[in-house]
Amino acid sequence: MIPPLPGDLENSSPAVKCTLSSDVEIRGSITLQRELLIDGKVQGQINSDGVLTIGENADIRGEIKTKSVTVHGKVYGNITTERCELKSKCTMQGDLKTARLIIEEGATFIGRSLDPLASTVESPEIARDRKPSGSLQARRDNLSEPKQTVCIISITHGGFIKRTDVSAFPAQCNGGEGVIGMQTREGATEEGDFIEHLFTATTHDYLMFFTAAGRAYVKKVYKIPEMGRAAKGRSIANILELKPDEKIAAIIRVQSKKSGTDPNAVDQTWDENLHIVFATQSGIVKKSNLSDYNVGRGGIIAIQIEEGDRLIDAKLTNGNNEIVLITKDGISLRFHDEQLRDQGRNSVGVWGIRPEKGDQVVAIAIVDPNAMLLVAGENGIGKRTPFDDYRRQSRGGKGIITMRTGEETGDVVGALTIREADEIMLITNNGQMVRTRVKEIPETGRNTMGVKLMDLRDGEKLQAIAPVVSQAEEEEIAQSAEPTAEILVGNPPTPASATV
Repeated sequence: MIPPLPGDLENSSPAVKCTLSSDVEIRGSITLQRELLIDGKVQGQINSDGVLTIGENADIRGEIKTKSVTVHGKVYGNITTERCELKSKCTMQGDLKTARLIIEEGATFIGRSLDPLASTVESPEIARDRKPSGSLQARRDNLSEPKQTVCIISITHGGFIKRTDVSAFPAQCNGGEGVIGMQTREGATEEGDFIEHLFTATTHDYLMFFTAAGRAYVKKVYKIPEMGRAAKGRSIANILELKPDEKIAAIIRVQSKKSGTDPNAVDQTWDENLHIVFATQSGIVKKSNLSDYNVGRGGIIAIQIEEGDRLIDAKLTNGNNEIVLITKDGISLRFHDEQLRDQGRNSVGVWGIRPEKGDQVVAIAIVDPNAMLLVAGENGIGKRTPFDDYRRQSRGGKGIITMRTGEETGDVVGALTIREADEIMLITNNGQMVRTRVKEIPETGRNTMGVKLMDLRDGEKLQAIAPVVSQAEEEEIAQSAEPTAEILVGNPPTPASATV
């Protein structure tokens, strides 16, 4: 037993276990090379080369550096250790730097895990890629979450990402030449860099990134670097820790949901009633449960991609949605996702559409009875058509015409589910952007070419289309405690996607 001490406690002998009982109070640092049990009060730094146990009655207010620590009581300060275990009734407030983090159900942790390789789990048996659950994740995220706002996420072909306030893009009339949205970096490809993904989200949502090779990564929107409209962005490989040569093919925005607004609210984001539908370039589709993709920062397999194929997009569905696949030759196929059963992450999928030789899938869209399908060609030609013009078919067929393509239209580059009041962003391969109102685009039949959506400069091609949030919607969401369902339900737009 070590008696109460008013100052520092130091001892280099490892021979004896040291115990500080509940009636001990130390105001100063502790430096020991032995097994240490603290059940009292300490105000000061603790350094130990051994095993540290913090009892249920302990109240530690200071930094801890030790080889291994188990916390039953209260700690208010940062911890640096090789292994940290937070027991069910403990309270930990501070940053953790550890290679192994074990958190039991009921533990309170307010802070950050500073080591990206750390495993945050409820018990040692749970896999390393599992994320914190329940009130733990809610407390950790709420500690540093900014005010909820609407932003535009931009990702370039060269692998740079940023978020920009949506008000930085003023609306223009149909046929306008637009403003520079991003000064893209030359030399990323033979044609230079260009914006490949652009979509809207709120800062409290999650982003699921899927690579063309079929891996998944998760990031909160507010953790994406915020930059101006003309900024180049930051390397996505550094932010997501992508593997060499990995390239983002699809992004899904997942609404952050909690059981309440109090600090003990349980995270209900990864809903088992929601599903992800994947589509590949060759026409393969796969449906998986959202709860299977609660992934760690390092990423996991989302879908097995066969040789010569690649993932082109992914959609979030409620299990009762209809899906349309669109090819670059202007062919489409509409089917119900009930025709797909949930498959595990490490599986390939089944045929969604069988494209003709030389054709390939470029877009997947979710059917909305109150919306239309917008299809755009690489020469700036596009149109919107009611979904009723697309008859329901069985998956795995050849499909029907959705846009009459040719030299005037070029190949189809994208398709969106849009409504009359929506606005869309048109992005070229040079990084040029035009924001236009959907109501200014004429409604035409399925078997037609369409009209001019934007003016293109010499050698310029339309690369992608994406919906954006209007200023009125942004202000409404900013003034509300909860984002509107119109913005949050379903998928975020990607170059060939739309909200459900």
